[in-house]
This record gives sequence, structure tokens and C-alpha cells, in this order.
Amino acid sequence: MANIFEGLVKGLSGLLPQDEPDVKILNAQTELKNLAEKEEKIYARLGRQVYASENSENYPETKAALDLLVDNRQAAESRLEAAKAEKEAREQAAAASAQAKTPHFCSNCGTELMPGTRFCSSCGTKVTE
Repeated sequence: MANIFEGLVKGLSGLLPQDEPDVKILNAQTELKNLAEKEEKIYARLGRQVYASENSENYPETKAALDLLVDNRQAAESRLEAAKAEKEAREQAAAASAQAKTPHFCSNCGTELMPGTRFCSSCGTKVTE
């Protein structure tokens, strides 16, 4: 939602006179925000490069904090996958239960059949799934 608003304001600022102080302020703020985002991306890339090299040993506290964060992220990803698998298993069990509770009828005479019945008890017709 914020991105939509920012895009709208940026688009509108292009329609306003560029010599207005408010427009200059908005443009400068937008430029500063964009530059700060680029700076953060470069710092992140630099940090990954240092972490991957032997130089990460020069920053033991930061390395330990990052290692802990990576371990916690992997544990959270495992919990997420387990929760997804549990949800899928529950949905499949519910679907199987609903199917088992759904009454089946003989295709020949219409008699209601118990689940797992192979032949109709009224007319003897072989039950097809």
C-alpha cells in the first residue's frame, strides 16, 4: 500500500512546477530514500562477501550473531515446511473422511451401499467406484 502511495505522489510531483519548494523537498526526500536503499543493498552484498571470505574471523561477534540468525532461519523454515505438511495431511484426511461418509448407491437399483461394499445386497450388481 505504501508503494502505491509513493508511486502516486511521485507521479503527481512530476506534474507540479519543479521550482516549488514543496516539490523540491519531495524530490530530495525521494532521492535520499532511493540512495539509502541502494546503500543498504551494497552493504548487504559487502557483508556477504566478507562473511564468505576468511575475513569474517576479524568480526567474531558479528559472525556469531549471523551464524545464530542463519540457524534460527533454517529452524523456522523447517517448522514452516512441517506445518505445511501437517496441513496437507489434515486436508487429505478430512477429504478421505468426507468421502467415506458420502453415501454410495447401486448404479443398477439405487440401494444405498455401505463403504467398501463390492456387490449390491439387493440386486447383486458389482459396485464400481
